[in-house]
Amino acid sequence: MVNNPYYSFPTKDAINFATDSTGTVVNLNKVKASQDEVLSNSASEHKITFTYGKAHAHTVVEVRGDAQEGVGKELA
Repeated sequence: MVNNPYYSFPTKDAINFATDSTGTVVNLNKVKASQDEVLSNSASEHKITFTYGKAHAHTVVEVRGDAQEGVGKELA
């Protein structure tokens, strides 16, 4: 994620879908996240844990230090 002092990333936006033990899609409102949002005002890494019942998953949201970091140059 690009460093931006005016934006905070809602962590549940990192989830496309979740399923229960039978493979049935569950309502994302029932999935809990270790934090609701990630502030993008300073470079850092945030490990987010998602849980649903006994199941859990992790992801890392990285805030880049420079708005141009990782942006490719357009070739003419």
